[in-house]
Amino acid sequence: MQAEEARARLKADWAAFFEEFDVLIAPCSTVAAFPLDEARPREERVLRVNGRDRDYNDQLFWAGLATLPSLPATSVPIGLNGQGLPLGVQVIAGAWEDRTALAAAAIEALRPATWPPGFA
Repeated sequence: MQAEEARARLKADWAAFFEEFDVLIAPCSTVAAFPLDEARPREERVLRVNGRDRDYNDQLFWAGLATLPSLPATSVPIGLNGQGLPLGVQVIAGAWEDRTALAAAAIEALRPATWPPGFA
C-alpha cells in the first residue's frame, strides 16, 4: 500500500509537470546501442560507460521514468555517436496522451535515422 501511495504521488507530480509542458524528451539509455550479451544471465551482465563497468540493469532507470507512473513514451532514433552506434531519445507525454507522444516523435524527421554498416 505504501508503494502504491508513493506511485500515486509520483503520478500527481507528473500531472503537474504536464500542465506546463507537452512532452519531456529524455535519453532511452545511459549508452548508445550495445551488443546483446545472452551468454550470461541479465543479473550478471555489465556495460562499459565512460570507461567503467556498470550494472547492465542500470539501463532500466530510463524506461522506469515513463513506465512507473504509467506515462506513454515513444522511442525515437536521433543519429549515431562517434563510434557509429545508434542513439535515441524517448518522448514522454502526460497520462493518456499517447497521441501527443506519437506526434512529438516526428522530431525524427529533423534528423532521419541512419543505420550503421551491417545493421538493417
